[in-house]
Amino acid sequence: MFNADCFLSSQIQFEEFNPINRATKTNKMQATIGCLSRIVSRTLVNNAVNGKEASSPSNSLQTSCPLTTSASAQSISTAAAENCDSGDEHARLLTAVSGFPKSQGSYNIDHILKGQIGDDAYFTARHVDDWTNSGTLVGKSVPIPTRDHRASSPPSPLSSSPSTVPSATSLRSRINSHRRNSSGDEVQSVEQLLNPLSISGNSSCTSNVSSSFNGLQNSSTSSRLRHRSSNSADVIGVADGVGGWRQYGIDPGQFSFQLMQSCERLVKSGYFVSNQPARLLAQGFSEMQQCKKPVIGSSTACLAMLSHADGKLYSANIGDSGLLVVRDGEVVHRSSEQQHYFNTPFQLSLPPSEMASDVLSDRPEAADRYEFNVEDGDVILLATDGVFDNVPDALLVEQISSIKGCTDDLVKIQQCCNSLAFLARQLSRDENFLSPFAKNARRSGYADVSGGKEDDVTVLLAAVNRGNNYNSSSR
Repeated sequence: MFNADCFLSSQIQFEEFNPINRATKTNKMQATIGCLSRIVSRTLVNNAVNGKEASSPSNSLQTSCPLTTSASAQSISTAAAENCDSGDEHARLLTAVSGFPKSQGSYNIDHILKGQIGDDAYFTARHVDDWTNSGTLVGKSVPIPTRDHRASSPPSPLSSSPSTVPSATSLRSRINSHRRNSSGDEVQSVEQLLNPLSISGNSSCTSNVSSSFNGLQNSSTSSRLRHRSSNSADVIGVADGVGGWRQYGIDPGQFSFQLMQSCERLVKSGYFVSNQPARLLAQGFSEMQQCKKPVIGSSTACLAMLSHADGKLYSANIGDSGLLVVRDGEVVHRSSEQQHYFNTPFQLSLPPSEMASDVLSDRPEAADRYEFNVEDGDVILLATDGVFDNVPDALLVEQISSIKGCTDDLVKIQQCCNSLAFLARQLSRDENFLSPFAKNARRSGYADVSGGKEDDVTVLLAAVNRGNNYNSSSR
């Protein structure tokens, strides 16, 4: 992060080597005193908030876009260096995207790069809450490099995140006011004041402000990191628009695309909870409902969050999209399909009012929710049913195992992602292959079904790096 004060100070030091007149020296001395005064004031404020002297933060953001050989391929790699900490303190996902639309005629590279593959849609986003040098909590989000970066939308009414976070000076005034007025009564703890989102609704966390303030001054480094990371996460998501709407003249891809765009905006704006993907899905759906001209359609969806607070993977799935986690050549975690009956998945829907009683419509709260302890090097596969209906787990694991030991190599992750997408497309067109879809059809009484199910294919492949702050004792 560019520090104007430090830049001014170094500029002054450089000029002292040059011959200057007395007036210039006077102006320079005033500037130096002003600079030092601001630094001392800022240090005092940070002492009150962090409980120790804070040095200037050094923030480093790195994004990389890989080589692409498939219909769509985008990747994101991010490292954030915090105040007094290394750039590897946060968990992160190294993510590649690839896929193919079902119909070759619907291939549109502009749509794919924006996050739409046929009737499928996807997004990847990273949000990091951080303390700036002025002691103010701000959110930093790192989007996919080629995406369209528009202004963030207003927060959803379902979000409990505050619209603004108090500065350090304001926070000290609130604490002092509470200390004067509380007289020993229980009030909001300093942790609640610093981080109201993650503590909201937890009345057991209240404590006497005097003891809380003393505890704040003596807080450990891990406590500071918890505040910084409490609402930070890497988030990925996929959605699959229900193709049946096409017979009514409605583009099924618009609904899934808008749903993923809404979720992405909320993450980038920081209006989400880093261990509640189902809530994020509900917020995104609520935004769509509140539009003056809602997008008609239905979609399945699956969201996954790697929380920076505890390094765990949280996911929510509604319908037949899904995810699995591969470790050491085995599937160690996966989501389950949600079906009303064969080939009729759970789905979020916004039908026209006259069709409301005839259209399947599930609530976001119906999504299955999962929590899983991931490890360094785990590989997360997040995909639509175009993958899971056509590629057995054994073949998925075989492909993903090819990058074992190389999960920090973005190019190899992208190549593996491309291979998975290509394999799914090839098997979907094989009439003689006994696909997972065909097996499910036979179990449901359709004895003559064989071959794959041709569909849109969207693959997100993400390698896990848990960072330096998470050890085995925290899992």
